[in-house]
Amino acid sequence: MWNPYTLSCGHTFCAGCLQDWFSTAYAHHLAKHPAYDPQQLIPGHYRAALARADIPPHRKRDIEREILLMVSSTPHPEYSCPTCRVLIRAKPAENFIVKHLVRTIAAAQGESPPQEVPRPIHRALEGPFDGFFPSFLKFM
Repeated sequence: MWNPYTLSCGHTFCAGCLQDWFSTAYAHHLAKHPAYDPQQLIPGHYRAALARADIPPHRKRDIEREILLMVSSTPHPEYSCPTCRVLIRAKPAENFIVKHLVRTIAAAQGESPPQEVPRPIHRALEGPFDGFFPSFLKFM
């Protein structure tokens, strides 16, 4: 539990275990929907239009509404909690309390945390679960 994350149902797991669990669900979804690509759900011209500062408010609302229709009509992977099987629709949150406890107890026992491999800085994927829970509307 060096890197614990808590799901919306309240259960906490290590990041690696959750990534493995979600990867399996993602692979099953891709087997059923091979063309699924969450990064390509929103056309580039919509992204470009919403990035403009001079877009009129009514046009922005129209584009957002169209994006919501596209996103909601596309089947997405269903991620669940490994323990209670509740569907998880939001990114897990890092649990700093458990992380601190684990590191404090480990230090008292003479253990040190494993060396963390720095993640490459990439705007599209900033957190360990962004690939599973893309922020479709982060640019709005």
